[in-house]
Amino acid sequence: MEQAVRGKGTITLASRISGEPLSLETPDGIWTPANFERKEYGEISVRRMIEESVNTAAVRLAREVGLPGVIAAARDAGIESPVTPVPSLSLGSFEVTPVELSYAYATIASGGTRFRPFTLRSVTDSEGNPLREENPVREQAVDPRAAFLVTYALEGVLDRGTGHAARLAGVDFPAAGKTGTTDAYRDSWFAGYTPDLVCVVWVGRDTGGPTGLTGSSGALRIWTKFMKSVYPAGGRTSFRVPPGITMAEIDPESGYLATSACPQPFPEAFPDDLVPRETCPLHPSHPLVDTMRKGWRGLRDFLDSLFR
Repeated sequence: MEQAVRGKGTITLASRISGEPLSLETPDGIWTPANFERKEYGEISVRRMIEESVNTAAVRLAREVGLPGVIAAARDAGIESPVTPVPSLSLGSFEVTPVELSYAYATIASGGTRFRPFTLRSVTDSEGNPLREENPVREQAVDPRAAFLVTYALEGVLDRGTGHAARLAGVDFPAAGKTGTTDAYRDSWFAGYTPDLVCVVWVGRDTGGPTGLTGSSGALRIWTKFMKSVYPAGGRTSFRVPPGITMAEIDPESGYLATSACPQPFPEAFPDDLVPRETCPLHPSHPLVDTMRKGWRGLRDFLDSLFR
């Protein structure tokens, strides 16, 4: 996860990566990962890759970061199941249980703090006297900046991406998550969380046969119904932005700081040392438009500058 922040000094949620088709040579032959419904993409941002589950871009990013680094990040979060550094790792080719996945997502949801799992917080007698209490064991396993960047990207999955059906169904509180669909629709996954609750849903058959469901059409619906029923109606706690993160208005198309001419500026999160310094080259600013936006004082300053 540390590498996800630093990314060799360049990778951020606004970084561009190719989503075009690719083929990789493996010990078992040629592997050609594909996107859902064989959809093709050009160069896209890392954010869009996550929000829309663009498999080809995810494989490229994992190879750029380094597969051992991907495994190390998973271990830091709490994944203990056997995994090996093969390209398909980036698409979830190794099985984990819903409980194990919940544990890993809880690490991200808590800002990178990993807790030792326990089933009961306390046991009391009939009069309320404690018979046993569990003292949580915790450690800072993931850089808080990296954890926040993952969360901020996964909020976008619900706001604009493959999990948007949850928003349409009434999940109007701060939440983040990720859909998952295996080949032949054998498994439907959704792992999602709020600042204080993690819930992972898996839909599948004991036989391993197809369910006919994607992560969005199956697991996400169950997750949405559960979260709406248990999340407090007045609760609107937002995910905390940790020190070392800067929010900047960027142009999503270029990844650079937005100008007054950018049609859809977007508030993106960056580690402090990776905030873009240059303005969007695709949409140069218009001085007069900038002046009018600033009001009368801006217009006066603009006219003064013309006659100096």
